[in-house]
Amino acid sequence: MSFSPVVGPIAGGFVAQNIGFKWVFIILAATCGLFAIIGLPLLRETYAPVIQRRLAKKSKKSNTDAEKRQANYESEAVGEKIWLNLSRAIILLFGSFICFILSLYNSLMYGVYYLMFTTFPPLFSETYHFSAGISGLAYLGLGIGFFIAAGLAASLGNVIYKKLSDKNGGIGKPEMRIPILILGSFFVPIGLFWYGWSAQAKLHWMMPIIGTAIFGFGFMMTFIPLQLYLVDAFTYAASALAAVSVLRSLFGFAFPLFGAQMFEALGNGGGNSLLAGLTIVLGIPSPIWIYYYGESIRAKSSLNR
Repeated sequence: MSFSPVVGPIAGGFVAQNIGFKWVFIILAATCGLFAIIGLPLLRETYAPVIQRRLAKKSKKSNTDAEKRQANYESEAVGEKIWLNLSRAIILLFGSFICFILSLYNSLMYGVYYLMFTTFPPLFSETYHFSAGISGLAYLGLGIGFFIAAGLAASLGNVIYKKLSDKNGGIGKPEMRIPILILGSFFVPIGLFWYGWSAQAKLHWMMPIIGTAIFGFGFMMTFIPLQLYLVDAFTYAASALAAVSVLRSLFGFAFPLFGAQMFEALGNGGGNSLLAGLTIVLGIPSPIWIYYYGESIRAKSSLNR
């Protein structure tokens, strides 16, 4: 999901330059159709309640918990089922402070991420005079940062989680996912400052790309542990993830709308400094606070059970 906006411009730039703009959409539509045909028959159900209901139908035993859940589920109207599943994510988003603050931070990150894209065409095409195809390669900085962070967040995160669990008598807690998030939150503003002011000063084209790589590294280092924390902390993990996804999609849509005006008024340096300031204010204190007080807050909330 995060790599797609990086790969797309690289491939799309060369396609548009060599065989025409319309072929970007033709190839994309054909690829999506092909993967849908291949993928849909191979997908398997993973939602535990649905699997239990299916097993209950096949089982000949009576008075089991699975059969009772099946009976209760079938007695609900279709509208009730739809409303229950749609409303649960909204309830978690606004009813759980932890879910809300992490959703807000992740949404800010996505907004900044997509807002950064609005600065690439004028910067690399006009300032550095990249061609359409070569301009797409400017996104490689983000991709490299994502790639390094994806491996490091998983491996280092597991090491830290295991060490903290061992110190706690072998019992793991969701908050043990947070140290990696805290680490990543420091790289985000560093990357934004680096990118913005190197672009403002019109330094060698490699300098702003290095800035995007640092930002991409921090972005992924916060994204992965945040998702893992929500899965560990909430019984209805899919609803918690849906809440984050909805809010961040709205931010990703809204931020680019004012990007051109903001950077025209403040410049690349000032605009990215403003964004870096927002990520510092929200992104650094919040995970630290959750690391120390998240467990006690979850214990008081019925939404985490």
